[in-house]
Amino acid sequence: MGRLCILLLLISAITSATSIPALCQDERITSFISEITINKDASMVVTETITITCAGQQIQHGIYRDFPTRYYDAYGRRFVVDFDVIDVTKNNSPEPFVIEPFSNGKRVKIGSADVILDPGTYTYKITYKTNRQLGFFDDHDELYWNVTGNGWIFPIDYAAAIVTLPEGIPADKIKLEAYTGPKGARENNYRASLDNKGRAVFITTSGLAPQEGLTIVIMWPKGFVEEPSAAIKMRWMIRDNRGLLVGIAGFIILLAYYLIVWAKVGKDPEKGVIVPTWDPPKGLSPAAIRYIRRMGYDNKAISAAIINAAVKGCIKISEDGGDYTIESTGKPRSVLSPEENAVVEALVGSLSEAKGLNSIRIEQSNHAFISAAIKNLRETLSGLYGTYYFRLNQGYAAVGIVISIIFALAAIATDQSTIENPERVALMIWLIIWSFAVGALLVAVVQAWRRINIHKSGLETAGTVVAAGCITLFAIPFIAAWIIVPIATGLLLPWGLLGIIAAMGFMDMLFLSLLKAPTPAGRKLLDEIEGFRMYLQTAERDELRQAGAPEMTTDLYEKYLPYALALDVEQEWSEKFADVLARASKAEQQYSPAWYSGSHWQSVGASGFAMSIGSSITTAISSSSTPPGSSSGGSGFSGGGGSSGGGGGGGGGGGW
Repeated sequence: MGRLCILLLLISAITSATSIPALCQDERITSFISEITINKDASMVVTETITITCAGQQIQHGIYRDFPTRYYDAYGRRFVVDFDVIDVTKNNSPEPFVIEPFSNGKRVKIGSADVILDPGTYTYKITYKTNRQLGFFDDHDELYWNVTGNGWIFPIDYAAAIVTLPEGIPADKIKLEAYTGPKGARENNYRASLDNKGRAVFITTSGLAPQEGLTIVIMWPKGFVEEPSAAIKMRWMIRDNRGLLVGIAGFIILLAYYLIVWAKVGKDPEKGVIVPTWDPPKGLSPAAIRYIRRMGYDNKAISAAIINAAVKGCIKISEDGGDYTIESTGKPRSVLSPEENAVVEALVGSLSEAKGLNSIRIEQSNHAFISAAIKNLRETLSGLYGTYYFRLNQGYAAVGIVISIIFALAAIATDQSTIENPERVALMIWLIIWSFAVGALLVAVVQAWRRINIHKSGLETAGTVVAAGCITLFAIPFIAAWIIVPIATGLLLPWGLLGIIAAMGFMDMLFLSLLKAPTPAGRKLLDEIEGFRMYLQTAERDELRQAGAPEMTTDLYEKYLPYALALDVEQEWSEKFADVLARASKAEQQYSPAWYSGSHWQSVGASGFAMSIGSSITTAISSSSTPPGSSSGGSGFSGGGGSSGGGGGGGGGGGW
């Protein structure tokens, strides 16, 4: 150690000796002296001499020193500096230490868990080598260095930095600045000068409180330090961001795969000319039409099947206080389609055989019968229409999902975080799965909000908004977990990589839908369905201008109401019959559907009834098809200019 450093240590010792005896005073850092040597190859060797007062409070076994190693540049790319510990001593004797991952860097934990320090004064010396700390600008080179770090939990009575620059730099070309105080502050409680050896010396003129630090800036002309070549910088960039680069490559390959596959098997046949027609495609029930049009099942299909069976007179729907009961009328079910018969048989036929009853309440206690009805409907629809009219192409989607998983795992395995912290791979794999789940939830949220149609009635729009809001609220905790867990565990993975993984999950969910495609026969049938849908939603005044349109009667309204429900135009279908239904309601025998008993018809009118009965039965079916206790009621997860605190170095420390 040079004479200047010895002098600085003597000053700090005198300061410590004139204060309260060590046994009585708080734990603190009485001096923090950093000797920095800047090598010609732009690397740095740093020796930190830290004298502490131990009182057996926070400091029991030793101290720890945190050092940031991971940063992000202006483009969001990860920037990793090397940090290699050369030597650690306590009172000039070797001291055991371990290096642990910590937040965005490494923690040097000094001392032994088997040794309890006696109260007193101890001097620790940490020597390490680092690189990529210098700034190379157009007109000068620079060291912008946080000497002490702003993360110390102890006050620092005295801090100094002694910087040895490469030989040959003219003294009048060296510029010195410094900042003291908390992070972001620009206080100037320091003195800076060049000594007779050309070293830059910085000394604080007042103590530093916890979370305060000393940051220095030294600028000198170019040409005295070798700037890393473009090839070296590129090699560093690839090393620091290889996980992200693998993820980006995977995203591009996945997108290319999906686009090729979509063009091959997922591209819909060209639409034909859509001609409005007064009748549904021959032989197709409302549930079948919905299944074919959606190329898949949802619970609105069973609502359409139940209502159509009621319109045909085989069952009656009763509503009381929002609860629905389905009752068999005894009428032969030969008029029902196979899928409708499967539903009615599961609901009232099975119940009659099991309990001798001819009605069933749509509630959770009857979940076995309701689940059977859903299962029967799905299987019947799939058997009749699942392969002839459309292709799901799920095998192609499965290959895409496998590609996503492979590249996600490869990205995490090659990321610097995994290499530095291999013991945390399990958590990283959890983050992969969670990222795919987040992507899927985002798809669901987007689709839910896209269903909102401002041109529909206020009641229906409000219901859709509420549903979208519920899905969004459900997704928020899972998305929050995806954000919070990496922060809580020290940003184990770069945000960019997590975003890429989530984007691959999003793409998988998107193409799972896009790869569905109608066959040529299915495309022709879809054109017929769209023609019938056009008729259902055409305004009455336009309808009257068309020759051959069927007469507007209550029978026609009821006949096609289940189809309107299946095609999501029940509101428009009811509104075009508003005058007809109003006249029928004022007749001597006030009109109401014979297959329905309840208050909705009178309280909300025809248009409100059409919307509410479909959505209400769908909701009731959904909530009653699972056994009690099979789902959770909550959600959760397992788990310009400088300033003080700026630049490289930094970190902080404490005792343990």
